[in-house]
Amino acid sequence: MKKIYLIILVLGLVVMNGALFEAKSEAPEDILQKATSKILEQKQAKDKKTEVIESGEIIFRVKRTNLWLKEKPRDKKPDEFAEAVLLGKLYSPLKEIQMVEKKEDVDRSTVENAIASVFSANRSGDLDWISDNFTDTDKQKIKTLFKNKKVLEESKSDAEKIISIYIIGQADYKGAVLVFVQENYVDGRKLKESLACKETEKGWKVTNEFSKDKTFDIVFAALSSGEFSLKGKELLKKEVPVVKDSKS
Repeated sequence: MKKIYLIILVLGLVVMNGALFEAKSEAPEDILQKATSKILEQKQAKDKKTEVIESGEIIFRVKRTNLWLKEKPRDKKPDEFAEAVLLGKLYSPLKEIQMVEKKEDVDRSTVENAIASVFSANRSGDLDWISDNFTDTDKQKIKTLFKNKKVLEESKSDAEKIISIYIIGQADYKGAVLVFVQENYVDGRKLKESLACKETEKGWKVTNEFSKDKTFDIVFAALSSGEFSLKGKELLKKEVPVVKDSKS
């Protein structure tokens, strides 16, 4: 929510959001511009000071029964957890994503902007925009999928229920960046998932190349129904058997 700053010019002083600025003999519009700049500088300095980026090994743990990729029944024991460790970073506070109104306004210079474009396109229901968010390898498959009007309408309806989107953190993996996203819904639900992004000649785009990757499966499942944290911090409340996946 944007803050509303109160500006009053009286008795040679500018009172702005509780702060006093001497007016002197400057024109009112110059005074207000300087006062506004001062407040914005103070706010940016405060935001920069409070932002914490924790980097290191991130541990992802999830019950093997919650993994998406199929495993043999004997490999999915109820009391076992699968674990993956990736180098990455977590944000505190979380990074809020700003939606994009039009496809022409998309900036693909960062992974954050790529994520913003994905959810904005889904909300718009624009098939070309939706498919353009993916790498050339996946673009046609996505376009074919969303040509089904039911799939397109369901995707649009779901996106319209999201009131805010945040980036929890990210990690480098096999030439891509796995972005950990939290979607807050109007009914109070908070859905967490991982999107894989790759830098292309046209900027950052989403890739589905890890859809059958075991490590990505653990990361995705851990975000939605498991545990994750920087190494050294508490993950689970009790000790549980862990089976590490070294192969992907």
